[in-house]
Amino acid sequence: MKLKEGLILHKMAGECMMIAVGDTVKEFGGYMMLNETAEFIARQLMEDITEETLVDAVCARYDVGRERAAGSVRRSLEELEKRGLLEEK
Repeated sequence: MKLKEGLILHKMAGECMMIAVGDTVKEFGGYMMLNETAEFIARQLMEDITEETLVDAVCARYDVGRERAAGSVRRSLEELEKRGLLEEK
């Protein structure tokens, strides 16, 4: 899975936003503020990646247990899926 084309991440004043550009504006219609973990997950999703690999990356980056990392990844993916922002490969 990966983020749909037409989504960019922009950091301004220490805050990260996911912004729709091009045709994606019609589907998404704006922007989404991301916390540090959500930003990391979104950056990983710029390339095709499995949920399992994403959990591994969160574990390594934040030195957290697998269960906690899996919960953060699942919540982020559910939010992105709900908004229609993921492409399945």
